[in-house]
Amino acid sequence: MSGKPCLVEEIGTMGPMVCGDETAAGFLRVNLWSARAHGAHGLLWRCAFDQDHLTQPPYDWNMVERELGLLHRPGQPKTMAKEFETALSTMDTALPPARRDAVCLLTWNQDQVGVGYMTYVLAEQAGLTLRFASCDQELPDSKTYFMPSASGGVMSKRAYEAVKQKVWDGATLYLSLNITSAPMED
Repeated sequence: MSGKPCLVEEIGTMGPMVCGDETAAGFLRVNLWSARAHGAHGLLWRCAFDQDHLTQPPYDWNMVERELGLLHRPGQPKTMAKEFETALSTMDTALPPARRDAVCLLTWNQDQVGVGYMTYVLAEQAGLTLRFASCDQELPDSKTYFMPSASGGVMSKRAYEAVKQKVWDGATLYLSLNITSAPMED
Protein backbone atom coordinates (compact mmCIF):
# COMPACT_ATOMS: atom_id res chain seq x y z
CA MET A 1 0.00 0.00 0.00
CA SER A 2 2.87 2.37 0.74
CA GLY A 3 4.90 1.64 -2.37
CA LYS A 4 7.90 0.90 -0.11
CA PRO A 5 9.92 -2.36 -0.22
CA CYS A 6 8.38 -4.93 2.08
CA LEU A 7 8.17 -8.61 2.90
CA VAL A 8 5.43 -10.96 4.02
CA GLU A 9 5.87 -11.59 7.72
CA GLU A 10 4.58 -14.37 9.96
CA ILE A 11 2.45 -16.09 7.34
CA GLY A 12 1.29 -19.63 7.92
CA THR A 13 -1.67 -21.84 8.67
CA MET A 14 -3.12 -22.79 12.03
CA GLY A 15 -1.39 -26.16 11.72
CA PRO A 16 -2.99 -29.60 11.77
CA MET A 17 -6.09 -28.32 13.59
CA VAL A 18 -7.06 -26.60 10.31
CA CYS A 19 -5.26 -28.39 7.47
CA GLY A 20 -2.70 -31.05 6.67
CA ASP A 21 0.86 -30.56 5.47
CA GLU A 22 -0.05 -30.91 1.77
CA THR A 23 -2.66 -28.14 2.03
CA ALA A 24 -0.24 -25.95 4.00
CA ALA A 25 2.44 -26.54 1.33
CA GLY A 26 -0.01 -25.47 -1.38
CA PHE A 27 -0.86 -22.37 0.66
CA LEU A 28 2.84 -21.56 0.94
CA ARG A 29 3.47 -22.14 -2.79
CA VAL A 30 0.67 -19.78 -3.85
CA ASN A 31 1.79 -17.11 -1.40
CA LEU A 32 5.48 -17.34 -2.33
CA TRP A 33 4.74 -16.79 -6.01
CA SER A 34 2.09 -14.16 -5.30
CA ALA A 35 4.48 -12.25 -3.05
CA ARG A 36 7.17 -12.41 -5.73
CA ALA A 37 4.79 -11.32 -8.48
CA HIS A 38 3.74 -8.31 -6.39
CA GLY A 39 7.31 -7.26 -5.63
CA ALA A 40 7.71 -8.45 -2.03
CA HIS A 41 11.32 -8.84 -0.99
CA GLY A 42 10.83 -11.94 1.13
CA LEU A 43 8.49 -14.20 3.05
CA LEU A 44 8.82 -15.37 6.66
CA TRP A 45 6.87 -18.47 7.71
CA ARG A 46 5.25 -18.27 11.14
CA CYS A 47 7.72 -20.51 13.03
CA ALA A 48 10.83 -22.46 12.15
CA PHE A 49 10.14 -25.38 14.52
CA ASP A 50 7.10 -27.01 16.08
CA GLN A 51 6.75 -26.08 19.75
CA ASP A 52 4.67 -29.05 20.93
CA HIS A 53 7.38 -30.20 23.36
CA LEU A 54 7.63 -26.92 25.30
CA THR A 55 6.07 -26.96 28.77
CA GLN A 56 6.79 -23.49 30.15
CA PRO A 57 4.48 -20.46 29.76
CA PRO A 58 3.17 -19.31 27.35
CA TYR A 59 3.39 -22.69 25.61
CA ASP A 60 1.44 -24.51 28.33
CA TRP A 61 -1.42 -21.97 28.31
CA ASN A 62 -3.06 -23.15 25.12
CA MET A 63 -2.90 -26.38 23.14
CA VAL A 64 -3.35 -24.75 19.72
CA GLU A 65 -0.63 -23.15 17.61
CA ARG A 66 2.07 -25.52 18.82
CA GLU A 67 2.67 -27.26 15.48
CA LEU A 68 3.12 -24.27 13.16
CA GLY A 69 6.77 -24.85 12.24
CA LEU A 70 8.41 -25.69 8.93
CA LEU A 71 10.30 -28.40 10.77
CA HIS A 72 9.18 -31.06 13.22
CA ARG A 73 10.79 -30.82 16.65
CA PRO A 74 13.72 -33.16 15.91
CA GLY A 75 14.51 -31.05 12.82
CA GLN A 76 12.91 -33.17 10.11
CA PRO A 77 11.48 -30.93 7.37
CA LYS A 78 7.74 -30.86 6.84
CA THR A 79 6.18 -30.68 3.39
CA MET A 80 6.16 -26.86 3.68
CA ALA A 81 9.96 -26.76 4.14
CA LYS A 82 10.38 -28.89 1.05
CA GLU A 83 8.07 -26.45 -0.79
CA PHE A 84 10.36 -23.56 0.22
CA GLU A 85 13.34 -25.46 -1.18
CA THR A 86 11.55 -26.23 -4.46
CA ALA A 87 10.32 -22.66 -4.86
CA LEU A 88 13.71 -21.13 -4.12
CA SER A 89 15.35 -23.32 -6.73
CA THR A 90 12.96 -21.94 -9.39
CA MET A 91 12.69 -18.31 -8.22
CA ASP A 92 15.21 -17.17 -10.82
CA THR A 93 12.49 -17.74 -13.41
CA ALA A 94 11.65 -14.35 -14.92
CA LEU A 95 8.14 -13.09 -14.29
CA PRO A 96 6.38 -10.43 -16.30
CA PRO A 97 5.59 -7.21 -14.43
CA ALA A 98 2.50 -7.46 -12.26
CA ARG A 99 -0.65 -6.36 -14.08
CA ARG A 100 -2.36 -3.34 -12.54
CA ASP A 101 -5.95 -2.77 -13.68
CA ALA A 102 -6.79 0.07 -11.32
CA VAL A 103 -5.54 2.30 -8.53
CA CYS A 104 -7.14 2.16 -5.08
CA LEU A 105 -6.85 5.62 -3.59
CA LEU A 106 -6.90 5.53 0.21
CA THR A 107 -8.09 8.68 1.92
CA TRP A 108 -7.79 10.39 5.29
CA ASN A 109 -9.93 9.39 8.28
CA GLN A 110 -10.40 5.78 7.24
CA ASP A 111 -9.06 2.43 8.35
CA GLN A 112 -6.64 2.29 5.41
CA VAL A 113 -5.44 -1.25 6.13
CA GLY A 114 -8.96 -2.62 6.57
CA VAL A 115 -10.43 -0.73 3.62
CA GLY A 116 -7.40 -1.55 1.46
CA TYR A 117 -7.55 -5.24 2.32
CA MET A 118 -11.27 -5.60 1.63
CA THR A 119 -10.98 -3.62 -1.61
CA TYR A 120 -8.08 -5.85 -2.67
CA VAL A 121 -10.08 -9.03 -1.95
CA LEU A 122 -13.17 -7.77 -3.80
CA ALA A 123 -11.08 -6.61 -6.76
CA GLU A 124 -9.30 -9.98 -6.98
CA GLN A 125 -12.69 -11.75 -6.93
CA ALA A 126 -13.73 -9.51 -9.82
CA GLY A 127 -10.53 -10.36 -11.72
CA LEU A 128 -8.86 -6.97 -11.15
CA THR A 129 -5.39 -6.31 -9.78
CA LEU A 130 -4.91 -3.09 -7.84
CA ARG A 131 -2.12 -0.71 -7.13
CA PHE A 132 -2.53 1.33 -3.95
CA ALA A 133 -1.86 4.99 -3.38
CA SER A 134 -2.47 7.34 -0.51
CA CYS A 135 -4.22 10.61 -1.23
CA ASP A 136 -1.02 12.25 0.06
CA GLN A 137 1.05 10.72 -2.78
CA GLU A 138 1.24 11.73 -6.40
CA LEU A 139 -1.69 10.10 -8.20
CA PRO A 140 -0.47 7.22 -10.42
CA ASP A 141 -1.75 7.03 -13.99
CA SER A 142 -4.62 4.60 -14.52
CA LYS A 143 -7.80 4.24 -16.52
CA THR A 144 -9.70 3.21 -13.40
CA TYR A 145 -9.64 4.51 -9.82
CA PHE A 146 -11.35 3.20 -6.70
CA MET A 147 -11.89 5.49 -3.73
CA PRO A 148 -13.71 3.20 -1.27
CA SER A 149 -15.22 4.18 2.08
CA ALA A 150 -14.13 7.81 1.92
CA SER A 151 -15.02 9.66 5.10
CA GLY A 152 -14.34 12.87 6.98
CA GLY A 153 -12.04 15.39 5.32
CA VAL A 154 -11.08 12.79 2.65
CA MET A 155 -8.08 14.54 1.02
CA SER A 156 -6.31 17.79 0.25
CA LYS A 157 -7.57 20.18 -2.40
CA ARG A 158 -4.47 19.35 -4.48
CA ALA A 159 -5.28 15.63 -4.43
CA TYR A 160 -8.95 16.32 -5.15
CA GLU A 161 -8.04 18.40 -8.20
CA ALA A 162 -5.70 15.64 -9.45
CA VAL A 163 -8.50 13.04 -9.24
CA LYS A 164 -10.94 15.40 -10.96
CA GLN A 165 -8.44 15.97 -13.79
CA LYS A 166 -7.96 12.21 -14.30
CA VAL A 167 -11.74 11.75 -14.57
CA TRP A 168 -12.03 14.78 -16.85
CA ASP A 169 -9.35 13.19 -19.07
CA GLY A 170 -11.41 9.98 -19.38
CA ALA A 171 -10.59 7.82 -16.35
CA THR A 172 -13.36 6.04 -14.47
CA LEU A 173 -13.76 6.70 -10.73
CA TYR A 174 -15.68 4.49 -8.32
CA LEU A 175 -16.38 6.42 -5.11
CA SER A 176 -18.16 5.10 -2.03
CA LEU A 177 -18.71 6.94 1.22
CA ASN A 178 -18.57 5.72 4.80
CA ILE A 179 -21.03 8.14 6.38
CA THR A 180 -20.99 6.37 9.75
CA SER A 181 -17.34 7.06 10.53
CA ALA A 182 -15.62 10.34 11.31
CA PRO A 183 -17.79 13.45 11.20
CA MET A 184 -17.11 16.04 8.53
CA GLU A 185 -14.55 18.60 9.61
CA ASP A 186 -15.10 22.35 9.34
